Amino acid sequence: MIGLVAVLTITAIVGVAVSRAGDSSPSTVNTGTTDGTSPEVSENDTSSNGNVGSGDSTDPIEQARDVLASKWGSSATYDQVKAITDSALRATGNTPTDDLRSRAWSAVLVVSDDNAIDPMTVMSCVSANGAQASMTFPDLAALCAVSGG
Repeated sequence: MIGLVAVLTITAIVGVAVSRAGDSSPSTVNTGTTDGTSPEVSENDTSSNGNVGSGDSTDPIEQARDVLASKWGSSATYDQVKAITDSALRATGNTPTDDLRSRAWSAVLVVSDDNAIDPMTVMSCVSANGAQASMTFPDLAALCAVSGG
């Protein structure tokens, strides 16, 4: 029974993360909403919805760094953020692309905000556990966030 409750809780968290993260394109780590909708988000929005976006840069790693620095006080370098992002994507069976990097950070920021856990901790957990967990990126990010990394 406890296992079922944990799975339902994680599924609910992932559903929120995914619905906040964007559309349901099959080539992304984002599995989309059940009704196929996507929230309206401006490119400059870095509010609690977790979508990666900042002013002028279209580089998802730079955008993630901006959010990490402004909201979480992170001093992670570009190379550190890119390395952990690409490692987490590969660990969950994805080939890193800019689109997947953006979607990965959107999902991580949502579950980090919802669980008050550092996003780099969540991304590191996904990277460390992806291969043996046999879970999708959003599912594992949610599990990492609720378990404390």
